Amino acid sequence: MIPKCVKNKQEHRQLENRCTELENHEVYSTNETKIGTWIDGRNLYRKVITTTIPSGTTSTEVNINVPDYWVLIRLDYRLKAVNSTNYAFGNYYASSTDFQRCFFREGAIQVRLGTNNSSVEILFVIEYTKTTD
Repeated sequence: MIPKCVKNKQEHRQLENRCTELENHEVYSTNETKIGTWIDGRNLYRKVITTTIPSGTTSTEVNINVPDYWVLIRLDYRLKAVNSTNYAFGNYYASSTDFQRCFFREGAIQVRLGTNNSSVEILFVIEYTKTTD
C-alpha cells in the first residue's frame, strides 16, 4: 500500500530504496552490502575481510574478492596479535623491526609487517563502488 503522502509507485520505490540504504548504513558483514550512493551516483558498498597472518611473515597481500570494483573509497583496518588483547589501528612505525603498514594496489590489500611480529589477526573494512552499477 502506498502512503497518501507519496505521489506514485516510482516515488514509493525510491522511498523504499532510501530506507534500505539507511538501514544498511551501519551494517558490517563479510558479505557485500550496499550502504548508499557515492558522489558520482554509483552505488556504494561495504565488505569486511578477516585474515590471519602467520608469525614471521613480513609481506603479504589479501585479495578483496570484488572483481568489478571501480574505486576503493575507504580502507580501515585493525590488527591484533593472536595471543594478545592489544589492538593497533592504522599504520604505525616504532622501529625498523616493529611496524605495520597496509595499502591498496591492483585489487589487493598489501600488508607489510616488521620482523618482530607474532601471528596476527587483521580485520579490514573496505568501502567501494563497482563498474557494474
